[in-house]
Amino acid sequence: MITRYAEKEDLPEVYAMYIEFLEGKYSKDQIDENACLDVVLQAWARAPCILLEKKSKIIGFAGLNTLVAEGTNVVYLREYCFFVQPKHRSVKAALKLSKAAREVSDTFKIPLLFSHRLGLENISMRSKLLKKLGYKISAIEVSYGQR
Repeated sequence: MITRYAEKEDLPEVYAMYIEFLEGKYSKDQIDENACLDVVLQAWARAPCILLEKKSKIIGFAGLNTLVAEGTNVVYLREYCFFVQPKHRSVKAALKLSKAAREVSDTFKIPLLFSHRLGLENISMRSKLLKKLGYKISAIEVSYGQR
């Protein structure tokens, strides 16, 4: 497995994976595909999108975006999506994407935030994974239902 930055020609596949990610969280009628396309394009324009490849096939990605904390003007790098296709999910895959995201954070000297929003069913699993990857869990924002 390797990681690399997404190029413009990779965006249709990133968009399709983002939809696949959302379909695991929401019903199809809750997903606005035009808004999803905007998320992918705007984030790609502001911060790297890291692809995970296996045998030259994209199997996952870490979509990163910038966030300015209200009232502080502190800029953070945050994930808007961290996704590996179900048949390729493993701690090794998560470690590869996480390490690449941390390298971006270190390069630009911007703090990295993971899991800014979690569905109720994923809190325990995601917290355990992030701790295993070396992250400190300082807060969890939970959402459910309509966004």
